[in-house]
Amino acid sequence: METLKRIFFFILLFFLIATSSYAVEDSLLLLLPCQDEINNFEAISKPEVYNSENLFDIINGEADVYLEYGFDKMVFQNYGDIETENIVRLEIYRMIDSDGAYGVLTLYAREKTLSEGNGTFFVASNDYALIQKGMYYISITVSGPSARFFKQEISKLANFIESKIEKISKIPDIITDTKQLCRKPERLLYFRGGIALSDAIYLETDKLFDFHEGVYYRCDDTEIAVFMPKNIIKTEEMLYETLSCFSSNPKYKIEKNNNYWLIKSGDIINYRIYLFRTMIILEKRFSTLTS
Repeated sequence: METLKRIFFFILLFFLIATSSYAVEDSLLLLLPCQDEINNFEAISKPEVYNSENLFDIINGEADVYLEYGFDKMVFQNYGDIETENIVRLEIYRMIDSDGAYGVLTLYAREKTLSEGNGTFFVASNDYALIQKGMYYISITVSGPSARFFKQEISKLANFIESKIEKISKIPDIITDTKQLCRKPERLLYFRGGIALSDAIYLETDKLFDFHEGVYYRCDDTEIAVFMPKNIIKTEEMLYETLSCFSSNPKYKIEKNNNYWLIKSGDIINYRIYLFRTMIILEKRFSTLTS
């Protein structure tokens, strides 16, 4: 009798896991437009769903950065435009939270300023649109003979998908708390690891603070990276570990100056590092910093 109970338990557990996985997959598929819901478009490939184990099969060179941001699942499908023969590539990524989806958008938007409307952040051009709403990051790209004249059709498709997502987006708290550091950034990047951060700034050390999130700003000739340590209690300890990595390089010397540290090579100041509340702020300039 006890054996039968155990068998029944494991069968039930397997069923719950399987149905839960299917529900997540099904919720992604529901975001795809059906044939009778869009004009001029025709699906020319079947929907393909990917998870963290096989994401490399479709975006081999970029899968790691999605995983760094907190990837859950994605669905991919191609559509053809009947009149123009353009190909529309639709990718919908479900992240583990809204901040992760926002981070992916800031990574691929690069220097473009994000627009906001109806609880959605986005950047768009004539032949592509990158969108974030709730836990979803959406990429729509067009290729073909008249792709650069496809902005209106992309907008219609994007609006259709957005309308199916109930949760709205918000800016991550770390950006709200530090936006005074750079009022009009030329580039803004929300990051959760070194892969995304390296797309924006080159830091001459292999070891950085043990952080769980951060934000990068580029303003005029200054780059600013703000790190939120995983263990707030050990913030100062983590800072000293990074300083020691710089000081181990004979090229650099470290100087303490009031409430910040200078990392110098000769008379040139390469970095200035601050402790600010529970955050660590690193400043780098393209031109020479002054004390």
